[in-house]
Amino acid sequence: MTAITGSNGNDLLTGTAGNDTINSGNGDDTVNGGAGSDSLNGGAGDDTLDGGSGSDQLNGGSGNDTLIYNVSENAAVGTKDVYTGGAGVDTLLLQFTRAQWLDSATQTQIAAYLAHLAAVTNARTGEVSNGSASDFVFSFGSSTLTVQMTEALRILVDGIELNPANEAVRALGDAAVTTEDGPGVQIHVLQNDLVPDLVRSLTLASAPAHGTATLVQPAMGDPSTWYFQYQPHAADFQYLAAGETATDTFNYQVTDADGGTGLATATITITGTNDGPVITAQDLVGAVSEQIAPSGTLSDSGVIGFSDLDLSDVHLVSATGTPVGSVLGSLTAVKNVDTTGTGTGGQLTWTYTVDASAVEYLAAGQTRVESFTITVNDQHGGIVTRQIDVTITGTNDAPTIGTADAAAAVTEDAATPTLSDSGTITFDDVDLSDAHSVSVAAGSGNTLGGVLTAGVSDAATGAGDGTVSWNYSVANAATQYLAQGQTVTETFTVTINDGHGGTVNQQITVTVTGTNDVPVIGGVASGAVTEDASTPNLSTSGALTIADVDQGQSSFAAQAGTAGSHGYGSFTLAANGSWTYTANNGQAAIQQLGAGQTISDSFTA
Repeated sequence: MTAITGSNGNDLLTGTAGNDTINSGNGDDTVNGGAGSDSLNGGAGDDTLDGGSGSDQLNGGSGNDTLIYNVSENAAVGTKDVYTGGAGVDTLLLQFTRAQWLDSATQTQIAAYLAHLAAVTNARTGEVSNGSASDFVFSFGSSTLTVQMTEALRILVDGIELNPANEAVRALGDAAVTTEDGPGVQIHVLQNDLVPDLVRSLTLASAPAHGTATLVQPAMGDPSTWYFQYQPHAADFQYLAAGETATDTFNYQVTDADGGTGLATATITITGTNDGPVITAQDLVGAVSEQIAPSGTLSDSGVIGFSDLDLSDVHLVSATGTPVGSVLGSLTAVKNVDTTGTGTGGQLTWTYTVDASAVEYLAAGQTRVESFTITVNDQHGGIVTRQIDVTITGTNDAPTIGTADAAAAVTEDAATPTLSDSGTITFDDVDLSDAHSVSVAAGSGNTLGGVLTAGVSDAATGAGDGTVSWNYSVANAATQYLAQGQTVTETFTVTINDGHGGTVNQQITVTVTGTNDVPVIGGVASGAVTEDASTPNLSTSGALTIADVDQGQSSFAAQAGTAGSHGYGSFTLAANGSWTYTANNGQAAIQQLGAGQTISDSFTA
């Protein structure tokens, strides 16, 4: 046992680890008993006495004293303390941890003690009268504290002083903001609430209608870290356009140490973010076919459906499609129905047109694809783009004749052994990829056996215009029967074929003109008569023949009574070449002839 005695001044006295008796004497003293079962006497003055751990007895003596009891220090089993205030208005200072303070048994005892003080305190003097009737016994687990003649109560919880009297909880509304697709928001609802008796619990009283509110308690013993994590149901707010707002709420309840509650509402403002339009149905392929006889325009159209979660959005559709690469036609689009108010049912129609004449260059089955992009714009940054591909399919266009050397001429004997002439035919084909072939058919009335050959000498492929060269030849011998100026014609049909069923014909007419061929006379061209063989006339005859390749020229000019070249007689010639010579036997020129002597006479046929 250690005895410690103070002076008459203001002393600071501290006990040992054992059982001490400390008398502070006069003055305003501070006395700490420390460990062990101590006896502390304040004496006169306003003293502060702290028994520390162990079963202690404190007596404040006279003056307005403060008696300190730390619940944690006196947790040992069987600890029993007796605190007596003595004369004056004395204060009991109880020190708790948060857990000890929130113990419902503690709250019950504090309320009972306050009620006890109200009952035993003299209203006139403010003091508690001496006697066992003023005693109050606290039980903290297995430890007890008996309090006597103490008029006031102070509470420290983890070093923070609280009003021991019950105070109402004031839970105040909270506000927070987030976005429709955002990560949610932390709402520290206790930061603006008034909970003098400390927060025992925080609970969700009613859940939000369009989201979730989850209580998060990072440090269970520190309510300042508690918050609700609010997460909106994204689907419930997709209708909001960019910048539009809606609200959601939930209620929460705060309960303090002694069971008092407060109810408040947290209001969350949800701001819409843009949701771009979504294509729901699409016709992105078009097709047109080249006309056989181009006229006007070729066209095709299609429909694209779209939706938009943002109900108030008004959409723009690109009026003109943007070409992808080089194009011959154009594409336009128009909005038929918007999604405004419903979010669904949006529709646009696109139309492609191209001049029919612009695609004539395509061959049969040849294709060209023209592409365009169009956009649907919600005017809040949401744009959806689609590419439309239109296939143009060619049909066959037959070639056409441009200019042609359609007439030829050869003349008999102009050359040997062959007569010939040549010329060209120009042709056009709008199907630029076509490759052409040429064929020739001789006319059925041709008689000379002439031949006409033809071939492409300048291809039209890629350019659209080409040339066919032809050559006619005939054996000169085949024309000899023609008389001077006589003509005969041969015809040929030249066919140009584009390989896709398209053909064009050009007739070539060849005129063959004859020249004169001299006839050749044959047959019996001489005869003989003998003096006095007959009387009065001597005669002889024969037949001439004629050969002339010029048809229609094989006849003689008839003669009658033509005098011979010496005048002895006369000749007669028929057209068929039969001739007769007659001479008067009695004429002197004949009679004077001696035996074997001859004279002659002749004429020209």
